[in-house]
Amino acid sequence: MKRLSDQEIAEYLATDDWVGKAGAYAIQGPAGAFIPWIEGSFSAIMGLPVHETTNLLKAAGYVWGEAL
Repeated sequence: MKRLSDQEIAEYLATDDWVGKAGAYAIQGPAGAFIPWIEGSFSAIMGLPVHETTNLLKAAGYVWGEAL
């Protein structure tokens, strides 16, 4: 996250988007404007690393489309 000015902080807090969020922001919300780049898996930032989880399930023998 970039360094925020006092005005940017005040404006973001006024949105109430931070309420109930881990780290007080969600990258898919207004705070996404403060993130100049990401490294790694976007889905992991969102909460579940989908690509990595799929690979782990395949390695454990799960065949996509079959019930667990």
